[in-house]
Amino acid sequence: MRIETPRLLLRPLEEADLTAFSTYVLDAELSRMYGLPTNMDHDTAAKIFHAFLQGGLTSALVLRKTSCMIGHLMAVPPELPAEAMTRLDGKQGVTLAYAVAPGHQRQGLAFEALSAAIGYLFQQGMDYIHCGYYDFNLPSRRLQEKLGFQPFGTHIFQRRKDSFTIIDNILWR
Repeated sequence: MRIETPRLLLRPLEEADLTAFSTYVLDAELSRMYGLPTNMDHDTAAKIFHAFLQGGLTSALVLRKTSCMIGHLMAVPPELPAEAMTRLDGKQGVTLAYAVAPGHQRQGLAFEALSAAIGYLFQQGMDYIHCGYYDFNLPSRRLQEKLGFQPFGTHIFQRRKDSFTIIDNILWR
């Protein structure tokens, strides 16, 4: 996905983005909100980055003014529990996941990036877009509400000994 907005360029993730990615993803609070381990080291961050890079479904969020990568956005096949997927039979959709570096949050950049990506995806024929957030991630909740996402359900995400409640939202074309 390659999209330009007034302040951002969304372009495919590149190997050269590893340093910028590691810088923001190693922030413990960002990692917690995104569902990653909060005690990651550079090697773990690099493994995650290369998985994102290899999948080819991740876009870098780049400030046009500085050409610096300040986050990422993934548009992946829907990631919902099986019972929720049956409610979407016959519909084409994607799951969006996103992160913005701490120093660039609360400036409307995630809203700008997601608005542009949503428009692009609906133009590509998607019937719906799914976004989820951990029940403690109030900034993502507010952002998704502002974008018009509607509640769709909840599910539990299990990681090792921990379990987290994910709130699932849907935006229909």
